[in-house]
Amino acid sequence: MRRDGRWWPYWNPLIGQRVPSPYQHPDVALSCCVASGPRGLLLTPCWWAVMTDHEGPVVNLYAPGSATVKLEDGAEVTILQETDYPVNDQVRFTVQPSQENRFALKLRIPAWSRITSLSVNSQEVPCPAGAYARPEHDWRRDDSGALKLDLRGRAVPAPVARRNWP
Repeated sequence: MRRDGRWWPYWNPLIGQRVPSPYQHPDVALSCCVASGPRGLLLTPCWWAVMTDHEGPVVNLYAPGSATVKLEDGAEVTILQETDYPVNDQVRFTVQPSQENRFALKLRIPAWSRITSLSVNSQEVPCPAGAYARPEHDWRRDDSGALKLDLRGRAVPAPVARRNWP
């Protein structure tokens, strides 16, 4: 997005740069790119925030609310998240399995979160940047944890300097 907020490329690779297209409608200084960026942000809550794999629940997106998933053995697990991330660096979660059950709860640790802490039932859990933390034990109703992400600002230079953006 341009610094003044007037231009947003339609698509950005995770690593790299996408240059915006020229104005398609000069009368209103608009193209589909400008409308699609904000639309993408509005679609974020529809993504698979919590899913499962063969080891158990996988949390990919931190947001307030709850998600219930079914494990391979048929048992259900509800994960409650309390957070105002990304305004704050704290995510509190409560795990509520339908019955006591042993599984790994995978939590995505972003690569940019270099100093991260995670505890489950007050016990520290390793959480390497750019990987999934995976506390595994016999989960009981209302087991809880706290994740603290590193929200320090950082500069990421574009791989190619571009001039003459619209």
